[in-house]
Order: sequence, then C-alpha cells, then structure tokens
Amino acid sequence: MQYIMEISEFYNTAKDYAEQIRQRFSPIASIPGAALSVIEAPGGELYIGTIALGLNDDGKPVILSSQASAMTALTASGKTIAAKIITINLDDLSTASADDETADILLAASAENYNCEIVTAENTSKTIMELKGGGAADAFFSGFDDGAQDEDVQSENDFADGVQIDESNPFYEPPKEDKPPEDVLAPQTPPPAAEEETQQEEDSDQDDAQDGAPEDNADDKKNKNTLSKGDLLKQAKKRKKVARANFNFRKKM
Repeated sequence: MQYIMEISEFYNTAKDYAEQIRQRFSPIASIPGAALSVIEAPGGELYIGTIALGLNDDGKPVILSSQASAMTALTASGKTIAAKIITINLDDLSTASADDETADILLAASAENYNCEIVTAENTSKTIMELKGGGAADAFFSGFDDGAQDEDVQSENDFADGVQIDESNPFYEPPKEDKPPEDVLAPQTPPPAAEEETQQEEDSDQDDAQDGAPEDNADDKKNKNTLSKGDLLKQAKKRKKVARANFNFRKKM
C-alpha cells in the first residue's frame, strides 16, 4: 500500500528540498525567478524539477519552468496524473500561488489532473478545478447559449403559427360543429354482415312457423302490432320449438 502525504507533510518536505538546493547548488538559486517544484503521484512517488535550460523543436535554447521540469520527470516515468504539486521560490523559500500556468502544464498531460491539488501554504491547497472555476464540464458547456436556443424554439413556433389548414388541404377535417347536420346526426347502420345474418334468422323462423305452428288468432295479431322486433323474434322461436315437438309426436304415432 502506497503512502500519501498530508498537505502539511508534503509542504515541509518540499521546503526541505528547496533549502538543500540553496545550500548545495547556489548558482541555480541565484538565477532570477529560480524555483523548485515537487509533484506527488497518486501512488505516493515524488518527482522534482527546478528551473532548467532546454531546447525547443527548432533547436534553440529555452528556459523550462520548475513546474514543466517536474512534469517532464513524471511523464518520463510513464505517468501522467498528479495528486499534488507545490512550487517554492529559491530566493526566499516562499510558496508560489496557484496560477493558470501550473494548471495548464498539468492539464496538457491529462484531463484527470483537474483534481490535482496546488499547495500554496502549509495547510492550504486549491484544486485545478476550483482554480478554473468548475473544470472540464463548465468548459464543455460554455459554448452553449441558452438564450440562443430559446430564440430558435420561438422562431419555430412562429413558423408553425403561420400555417393554416383549409379545405384545399387533403388532410383537412372540419370540426364537428362545422359539419352538416345530416353528417353529425346520421344514424349508424349495422355492418352488412350483421344485417344479412339477422335477415336470415327472420326468414328461417318465418318458414318454421308456417310449416308447423298454428295460425295466429286475432289477439296475437293485435299484439304483433304493439310488440317490439325482439319480442316478435322470441315468439317466432318459441313457435318453432312447439312445431318441432308436434312434428316429432305425430311421427311416433
């Protein structure tokens, strides 16, 4: 299990390194702006960098900041993520404040370094996310303008409001109150199949009644005029049963 330093321990360790450089490498400490940077990896390893002389892509000499030197040491070991970083000025052993230069160097190596703590005092630190004001999420959404979106939606609504569907449109259907009375109040007729089936039942019942049922008397004829169609069908079916019973009885005799 790797050991991760507390902020105060990390601060004091970096300050001890800076003191040793001042004593043992005074020429470096005498350079204006000279500083020492220490990076702690998530596994607890420390990577140190000081102001250094390097070459750019064109082969011209350039001065590397202590933060860039420490980050170069980190990436040279195959790592890109930093847990903490601190920069101490070699002239007076003061701690550098958190700045965008340090943040940009770390973010160039990995976006996960938004969680890296920049230590600015013995018990004080600030993450790069706090320094940048929200981190990657805010940077991503910063290009979206809610006001512009609202305007686009409004313009689409305005376009739709201008479209009118009249009788010349093939999809036009007049409201119920605008339809002719005969269309609104027209009675619904049964489907042709149901009407045909009903007619067949009526014809069958009438044939059976004529074959075996007794003739209707005057009262039955009178009742037919007052009974509903459903009652008449019931009576016809009843007569059908009686006629069949009489037929079977005669057959047995």
